[in-house]
Amino acid sequence: MSRRSRVNTLENPVSEYNFFPLHLAQAHERLDSQGEILRAESRARACVLVLVLRLQRDSMHLVSINAASWIKTVEVILEHYPGGVSEWMERHAIDILCVQEVKVAVSALKTDRSLAEKLGAYVTESFWNAPTDKAARGWNGVATLVRAKGRTLRATTRVLQDAHLDAQGRAIMTDHGAFVVFNVYVPCSADSEAAWHLKRSFLQHLRSSMQQQRAQGKAVILAGDLNIAYRAQDQFWRWRMVDLQLVDSLSTLCCEPSSNRCCPLCDFAKLTAPYISDILDLLAPSLSSKDPWPLLVLQRADMRQERDAQKGRLFIREEEMKVKGVLTTRFWVYAVSAKTHKPVRLGKSHDCLEDAQGAFHLHSREVVGGDADALDDNYSDVDDRKGRGKIPTSLSLGELVELLQKVFEVVIPEQLAQQLGSGCPVCPCVATLLQRFSDFQEERLFFSRSRFRHWISDELIRQDGMVDSFTAFWPNERERFTCWDQYKNSRYSNAGARIDFILVDRGLFDRSAVRGAANLVCGSGPQAALKACTAKGAWQPVPMNGGGMELGTKSDHDTQFFMPHTGLIYFPPRYSDHIGVSLLLHDDCWGADGALHVLERDPFTKEAQPHLVQNSIMSFLQKPPKRKAKRTLGECVPDSQETENENGRTYNKKGELPDGVAKASSVPSGNSLVAFLLRPSKSKADASAESSGTDCQANSEASKGLASERHGEREASRGKAKRTRHEKEAQKVVPFESTSLLNFLATRGKNS
Repeated sequence: MSRRSRVNTLENPVSEYNFFPLHLAQAHERLDSQGEILRAESRARACVLVLVLRLQRDSMHLVSINAASWIKTVEVILEHYPGGVSEWMERHAIDILCVQEVKVAVSALKTDRSLAEKLGAYVTESFWNAPTDKAARGWNGVATLVRAKGRTLRATTRVLQDAHLDAQGRAIMTDHGAFVVFNVYVPCSADSEAAWHLKRSFLQHLRSSMQQQRAQGKAVILAGDLNIAYRAQDQFWRWRMVDLQLVDSLSTLCCEPSSNRCCPLCDFAKLTAPYISDILDLLAPSLSSKDPWPLLVLQRADMRQERDAQKGRLFIREEEMKVKGVLTTRFWVYAVSAKTHKPVRLGKSHDCLEDAQGAFHLHSREVVGGDADALDDNYSDVDDRKGRGKIPTSLSLGELVELLQKVFEVVIPEQLAQQLGSGCPVCPCVATLLQRFSDFQEERLFFSRSRFRHWISDELIRQDGMVDSFTAFWPNERERFTCWDQYKNSRYSNAGARIDFILVDRGLFDRSAVRGAANLVCGSGPQAALKACTAKGAWQPVPMNGGGMELGTKSDHDTQFFMPHTGLIYFPPRYSDHIGVSLLLHDDCWGADGALHVLERDPFTKEAQPHLVQNSIMSFLQKPPKRKAKRTLGECVPDSQETENENGRTYNKKGELPDGVAKASSVPSGNSLVAFLLRPSKSKADASAESSGTDCQANSEASKGLASERHGEREASRGKAKRTRHEKEAQKVVPFESTSLLNFLATRGKNS
């Protein structure tokens, strides 16, 4: 049996939560007859153990996760798995772990060995990149942990070859011989123009770096949080964009109601088409006006006038409401109902007027998606609002359903809406229409609202020949997301997005990729996806009145473990607001070079391993930190600045040597002969000055007592301050200058 066929035999049906193939008894009997199992507590458990060990031996398992603070994630891991990162990776059979949003400073890895060991830096060959930009410190950061030795050749944090972008600490590349892994955390494209340009520049430099590696004969694996959902089904159904003009055209080609060939798209088009023109007119002011809808303050006396003035368009009200007992100002979008002619509230409240004006806004397909002709240096969000380029006719599906329901009183069933844009089967008439525009059947009618979706679908997949490993093995899966908003408990209703990916070059994928399981966790379909998010109800929403996330039992945390496969790994909610994505490859992906050795002298690799940086011998010979010493009663020293003598010794402003350096004394420090020999010798002048200083001290004390009796404490303090320059100079410490030990001993004997 070949290696590939042997691993593929593991693609048996899996149970919903006992994370390994069924029919274990039969498989165990075959293995037991070969003598591979000697003894086990359970025949099924023994079979699982052998299958997993065999799979680990014949494959490479890569997992990527946005940890949103790796330190906090490791702390949760340690609560149930005392072995820490090492035990956790072994139970998941992870060979390469890519972590984003590590949020660990390089200085902490260098100086705090216990922290580095806790984070898994020493149990693996680990490579780290933390931001050096002051604005990004404490954020970002990526790390790649390789569990097996001899699998990594080199690493670099200078991935993007741009000083500003590399200083963000968002990317690291590791070379594994036959292939390289780019572990990246792509910036999130906020509404600001600066954030848009930062993300665009990051993606351009990243693609250029990957192309350079291909030119050197390396296969490329791109893993991490890309902050892009490039397909409509990669987003919650309410966020998917729908082209209203195509829906109107689709209604004319739909099947007759009596036909059994109708699909969800036809049903949706028949319900929506009669109101498309009215909806476009309702949102038309947003095309030409800088401020699409006026701001109206709610006043009861003006309700009738408001309804007459705003009929047929949207408007915004500024209202005061209590949020957690605090009176705050909120902005709401309103429309006038076509049936009752009363104002109806749309969407959610907004913190500021600009956010409210961005809701229920028409978009153009090219501007939202970021096609090549729209991605120019002069483009910004203002162009989107003014409708430059093609006429905006697209609206989010959730906003469209709400407009139909509240303004026109047309109800779109939620079950029907969930199927739209999710890759559901279509009837022949719909397929005919969609094929006129694109090879992707639903890509023209429903599409992702991500403005950079074409960077993945067009540039990486179509032009560079990369493969989305998840969609390649699970093309019909729906509602399988990787990120949710924890502040809104979105995971427990599965309202999220798939923005974490593992993209692989086509040649490597076709040669080595393995699915590893017949089904994803909990099966297939939207309901199975919801069960997987909550571990079949084990994870419950966080109470809004406080209390924090549910801790969960050991068995609840064990639900994360699944057989190695290409797909998704549902980590507990306390780990992060993301889950893991995984890739399974045959072990022939490593190439025929055999064991690799990290190029420790490579400056870029050394920079990526700050935890291995050792202090040089000179660091032990440097002067210790200066510590301010207390002044004694008899000290008479000048407050001069620090000086350094010819021997390199530094003296503080009192003329004292720093702590840790032997001071001049007639008695050796401890049993140190060196301290005794190297103490400064005192000449006759020095001895005379010392005796004079002693007499000065006695006279000072006597005068202090007399002054205390006659003039009180004020005159005593004045008497203490009156010392002659000669007395002060006498107590200065004379630095020792030495050429040789023999000269020193000769000089010492002569002076004595």
